[in-house]
Amino acid sequence: MSKSSAPVGVFGSVIRFAVFILALAYIGEKLAGLKTIPFAVGSASHNVLIVFAYWAELLQPGFALFALWAASTLFGSLGRGDAFKPAVIKGMRGVGLNLIFGAVGALVLVPLFNYLAYGSEPLRFFGPYIESLTFGLIGLVFYMLARQGQALKSELEQFV
Repeated sequence: MSKSSAPVGVFGSVIRFAVFILALAYIGEKLAGLKTIPFAVGSASHNVLIVFAYWAELLQPGFALFALWAASTLFGSLGRGDAFKPAVIKGMRGVGLNLIFGAVGALVLVPLFNYLAYGSEPLRFFGPYIESLTFGLIGLVFYMLARQGQALKSELEQFV
């Protein structure tokens, strides 16, 4: 396969740098917000649940950053001219799975921990979270494309 005219491999390095900066900024923001957690004096279990609920909100952004990191690897492989070789399939699978895991965390775990910690809102899984559902479905598309590409490549190799 011929190499593309655009420096696709450079995008991988730019994405990795952006992931690093975004991760530092988001973790710094979450650490600064620790001061605002409403701890209850004399209730260790409640305080632990509040901390879990606070940090569970990191699941979707964290997995999104891992998906971007996998995308940077994917761009590096595409920049070398690999088309549905193991590195590209692994990158697509990584992007897909990380987006799916982030969506599951945002749609299931975050509401569960918030309900256990605060209990004021009714427990609603898969509520009106359009962004999380969209990330999950895009992740599923990437994962299925990787599987289909792997199957197609192995079928084509049988002919050769």
